[in-house]
Formats: sequence, C-alpha cells, structure tokens
Amino acid sequence: MHSVFSFECFPKFEVEGYRLRALRADDVGALFSIGSDLEVMKYNDDPMVEMEEAVKRFEMHELEFKEKRSIRWGIARKEDDRLVGTVLMYKLSRKFASAEIGFELAKEFWGRGVMTEVLEQVVQFGFEELALNRLEASFATENVGSRRVLEKNGFVYEGTLRDKWYMNGRYWDGVVMGLLRKDYLAWKDGR
Repeated sequence: MHSVFSFECFPKFEVEGYRLRALRADDVGALFSIGSDLEVMKYNDDPMVEMEEAVKRFEMHELEFKEKRSIRWGIARKEDDRLVGTVLMYKLSRKFASAEIGFELAKEFWGRGVMTEVLEQVVQFGFEELALNRLEASFATENVGSRRVLEKNGFVYEGTLRDKWYMNGRYWDGVVMGLLRKDYLAWKDGR
C-alpha cells in the first residue's frame, strides 16, 4: 500500500470515452460555461456571472494541488479533449486518512453514466493509491442524481444536516454519504 499523498505528478485516468486530466488554462471557458449554468449549479454553488470567477477558480485549484490539499480533475471527451465536467477530492487529511469529494457535469451529459464511471476511478485512486480510510460526499437533499451516482459507487447514507448551505437565495439541507475502505473492498469484491 502506498503512503498517503505520495503522488508527485497529476494523477490521470481514462474511462470509456473520457479522460480525467489536470485542468488547463484553455479550459477556463468551459469551466465558466458549466459554472454559470443555472441547472448545473442549482444544488452546487451560486452560479458564476463573470469569466474572471472561472480564472480565479482555475488558479485556486492549481495552488491547492501543489499544496496537496485537493485534486480537481477535468473530465474531457477523448474524441476532442473538450472539458465536460470536473470531479474534486478535497479536504485531504493525512491525520484521518480521509477526503471529501464533489463533482459537476455539463447538462448535456447527464443521464449517460459518465459521472458514475468517472467517480469509480476517483474512489479507486483514493483507497488504493492514497491509502485513504474514508471518503465522504455531501449534497442537497433534492439532488437525487448525485445520490444515485454515489450509491452506484458503494457510498451509504449517514445523515442529513439541516440548513447546511445557503445557495441561490435559500437554505438547503445537506445529505452526508460515506464510504470506508473496508466497505469499498467488500463492494469491489462483490461486483
């Protein structure tokens, strides 16, 4: 087993039709397009309104990766390398061997199984390469799509936090789902 956070280079993966890669400066336009879409951001965060927000987000993710605090993968189509979404592993903790995950996907790619397949690779990386013991995700209770993606990857419901976030003009309850190393191994073996 590798030691926690032993990666030096940006971890890259491929799944059917897509690759997970580092975000690049030429992805900023796609980041803005995804991040300014009201439907995509409905349960995620306040939508972006200016391109500069996407530039700052890109720069923040580069810095956090260098500091080994987070990894945000770009999800790009293999056929044209077009960025269609991102997946984030953040709050990386050596002490607790844990991390949180989040994701967003352009609306035109919803319902195709893209995020389920992508998340499987990220989960595998977390447990098998970073030697994590726990992955956690939280999302608005109304976000049934995120719940389905997480359940398909072995995550289990752990609780609901009332009024966890204030986004898009209202408070949202947050569902917390988790996946432990031992459950991941059992889930992986049982597939």
